[in-house]
Amino acid sequence: MPVKASLYLTASGSRFWTAAPTAGLAEAVAVAAGCGYDAVEVMPRDARDPDPEVLRALAERHGLRVVGLATGYLSLEQGLTFSHPDPEVRRQAVRGVFRCM
Repeated sequence: MPVKASLYLTASGSRFWTAAPTAGLAEAVAVAAGCGYDAVEVMPRDARDPDPEVLRALAERHGLRVVGLATGYLSLEQGLTFSHPDPEVRRQAVRGVFRCM
């Protein structure tokens, strides 16, 4: 089934956080489902935040799919980018994204 709309979730306290309402992961996933979203997208701070199994179980419980993985934390908070001039930083960025997947 194609995804029509997804809600983007990020952790509070990050550089990406705005003045939006704050909710824990379980509540945010429930709200996304309650608002009629088909899926959620996440921006993990590292490979275990949010815990992949918890996120998967919450999404399944609410009939949602996890369709996106953003890498903003790796870039802004850890300085890891795919286009960095230093090849080692680029390698670390790739490893970081693979760990999060």
